[in-house]
Amino acid sequence: MVDRKPKEAEANGSREAPLDVLIAGAGYVGLTAAVSLKQARPGLAIAVVDAAPAGVWQKDGRASAIAAAASRMLEQLGVWEEIAPEAQAITEMIITDSRAADPVRPVFLTFDGEVAPGEPFAHMVANRDLNGALRRRAEKLGIDIIEGMAVSAFDTNGAGITVHLADGATLKARLLVAADGVNSKLRDMAGIKTVKWEYGQSGIVCTVAHERPHNGRAEEHFLPAGPFATLPLKPDKDGTNRSSIVWVERTEDAKALVEGDEFVFEHDLEQRFGLKLGEIRVADKPRAWPLGLTLARAFVAPRIALAGDAAHGIHPIAGQGLNLGFTDVAALAEVVVEA
Repeated sequence: MVDRKPKEAEANGSREAPLDVLIAGAGYVGLTAAVSLKQARPGLAIAVVDAAPAGVWQKDGRASAIAAAASRMLEQLGVWEEIAPEAQAITEMIITDSRAADPVRPVFLTFDGEVAPGEPFAHMVANRDLNGALRRRAEKLGIDIIEGMAVSAFDTNGAGITVHLADGATLKARLLVAADGVNSKLRDMAGIKTVKWEYGQSGIVCTVAHERPHNGRAEEHFLPAGPFATLPLKPDKDGTNRSSIVWVERTEDAKALVEGDEFVFEHDLEQRFGLKLGEIRVADKPRAWPLGLTLARAFVAPRIALAGDAAHGIHPIAGQGLNLGFTDVAALAEVVVEA
């Protein structure tokens, strides 16, 4: 059963039977960790608690690049088969270094080919498709997902950890996994220090519809203010060709672009996107996120382990943040299963 609240499940506001693993964060890393551990050791009692309101993940219009190694992992977890029909293979990637106004952008680096016959080096997957597939797999495995409930505190002892939720309920576990993002509150509660660096940049994200097909080609243009990437998406249900945009600008410029005149935004977008795919239009509301580096000085503390962006938040230039999170999950699962 998923999407329950603790007090609906436990009349006394606490769970008497201790969990083996409690995961804070129902994003991709947290859900993948839950599914991985439960599938490897079906006897483990595992639950996920998430501060975000129920259903908010369904409103995420972004997409993520899934490397071949990650898609193989998701296949082993019984998730990829559901995602694959909506995943767009990246069959080629080109890199340029130029200015937005340059009439020609010479290509100085390309990636293409397959890691194995019939297996591209990466796919683009809609975030809500990935999250939904992981949730359904978790439900099938009997993993509880407690939504709309933040962790307010925790206490450790030699035998385990007691986690206090915002509504006063408590959960006991042998291990707490902090997968609550780059601004992890659990990391701070555990007293784990971080190294941080602000880039003074923000990443603008939106979906662009275009006249001609992209044929699975991704592009990354290194411009003076920051990289501009176009990442291929599956056509919409009505056959509209689409690409995901990650557009890095100085923070003040990014803010002005997303909050300003839409015609100015579209003009600047077209200047960077070019006309190779014909007429373009913005298909959803552009949003901007500040970019920075956050690296935890330790990935573990007594009875707690960090995973994903809670351990290492990086620049999206190579699209590897999510894939690094999957490697965290693989390492964590190996340690827990062998414990």
